[in-house]
Amino acid sequence: MSRRTFAGLFGFALLIAWAGPAAATPVNVFFNGPSGYGMSENSALAANSQGIPFIAPVVFGTAESYYGFDQDLRSWSPDPPTISDNRATSSWKVKNISTESFNGTSYLVFTHIGAYAESGVPIEYHPDKVGLEIDADLAWSILAVHGGQNMYYYPMIELKNLDGPEDFSDAFDVKYIVQEPLIEAPPSYYNLPQLMVSRGFTPIPEPTTAMLFAAGLLLLGAFRRHHR
Repeated sequence: MSRRTFAGLFGFALLIAWAGPAAATPVNVFFNGPSGYGMSENSALAANSQGIPFIAPVVFGTAESYYGFDQDLRSWSPDPPTISDNRATSSWKVKNISTESFNGTSYLVFTHIGAYAESGVPIEYHPDKVGLEIDADLAWSILAVHGGQNMYYYPMIELKNLDGPEDFSDAFDVKYIVQEPLIEAPPSYYNLPQLMVSRGFTPIPEPTTAMLFAAGLLLLGAFRRHHR
C-alpha cells in the first residue's frame, strides 16, 4: 500500500493508518438539507427510524472560542480514493479552549461542508455527495433547529468528559463518506471535504432555578389536590 496524506477540517494534513471495523447499527447521512445545511427531513426521519435519536432541548451556537480540535486520520478505502464511494475514518478529540467549565452535556454539531484551496486548486464537493456514518451506540444523535421558514437537521455527537478549561473530550471517530472521487492536489495528496461545525449543549439549571422549578411543581400539585 502506498502512503498518502489527506487534508480535512481546517486543512489538517494527516498520515494514514488502517483502523478496525465500524461499530454496530451504523446509519449513513448526507448534507442534503436546505442549501446543503444538515440533512433533509426525510433523511433525518429515516435515520431516526433506524435508531438515531432526536435530542432536545439543545442550545446551538458557534464553536469559535469554545472548541479546539485534535485529529488523527486512521484509515481510508479504497486505495487510491478515486471512485464514487470513498470512506475515511479520523479519530477526533475536542478541547475546551474557553476560560469556563462546561456544565451539562456538550455536543459537536456538524452543519455543512466548506470550500477551500490546496496548492491553488479549489477543493469543493457536492454537499449531497458528502456524508457521515453515524451510530446511536457511539453517542450520535440528531439536532432539529428551526431557521426562518426551514427546519434544519444536523448530525451531532456527545462530547464525553469535556469539562473544565484545557480539558479534552474522550476520543471519537468521524467516518467520512464521499460519493465522488477525492480531489488530488498536489500529486499523491487527496483532500477530504472540510466539515463545518458548531457547538451544542444542554446546560444544567442553576440551583436557584431548579429550586423555583421544584417549588412550582409542588404548588401545582397542591393546587390540583385542593381542586379535586
